[in-house]
Amino acid sequence: MTPPCGKDRIGGPGAGPSNSPHAATATNREYSSHLPTPMTVMLIHRIRSTRPRSAGHARLGAALTVFLIVTGLLVAAVPVPADFTVTAPADGSEFRLSGARGRYVALHFLLKTECPICLRHTRDYARRGPGLTNVVQVFLKPDSEEEIRRWTSTMDAGDPIKVTVYRDPEAALADAYGIPGGYAFHGQKVHYPALILLDPAGKEVFRHVGTNNSDRLPFDRFAAVVKDRKTDAPPEP
Repeated sequence: MTPPCGKDRIGGPGAGPSNSPHAATATNREYSSHLPTPMTVMLIHRIRSTRPRSAGHARLGAALTVFLIVTGLLVAAVPVPADFTVTAPADGSEFRLSGARGRYVALHFLLKTECPICLRHTRDYARRGPGLTNVVQVFLKPDSEEEIRRWTSTMDAGDPIKVTVYRDPEAALADAYGIPGGYAFHGQKVHYPALILLDPAGKEVFRHVGTNNSDRLPFDRFAAVVKDRKTDAPPEP
C-alpha cells in the first residue's frame, strides 16, 4: 500500500536549532563551505539515519561520525560541475550555470514523484523568490519529460505564476552534487529532497538535505541564509 504523501518517513535523528543560518545542525543536514564535503555529509547522513541496535552500536556510530567530520575537513572537496545545462520539458527553455554568473543560484532537487509537498515547496519559492534580489531559483526533477510536463501543467493550473521545472536525467546532477540516494518513497528508491545555494562564482556555500519528504527548507530561513551570505561576502570591485 502506498503511504500517504508526506507520511513516508525513515528513521532519523532529531534536528536541533541553529543560531547561524548556515551553521551545521545536529544532523549535519545543513552546512556551509567551511564544513565537510558533500560525500562526507552523505556518509554521515546514512549513519545517522540508521536506528542503533544497541548502546554500543550507537557509540560506534557517533565515533564514526566524528571521524568522518574530521577527515572530511582535511580532504579535498568532491568535484562538482564547473558548468552544466538543463532543459525544461514544458517549453524547451534552458538554464546554463555559467549564464547565471554574478548571481546566487538555488538548486532545488525535487523528488521523483507527484507529491503535493514538492508542489507546495515549488510554488512557495516561485511566488516569494522574486523578492530576493540577484537570486535565481532552479527547480530540478529526475522524472521523464512527459511526467515533468504533466507535473508542471498541474502546478500551473489556475495559478498566474508560471514555474519552469528542469529535467535532471537519471538524477545525474543530484549525484554530481553528492545528494544522498536510497530514500524509499512510493515504492521507489530516490534521492532525498535537497536545496543547494551557489554563490555568484558558482561555488556551493550552503545546502539543506531533508531526512524525509516533508523536511524542506522554509523560504524564510532560506531568505535569512541569503542575507547572511550577502553580508559576509566581500564588496564587489
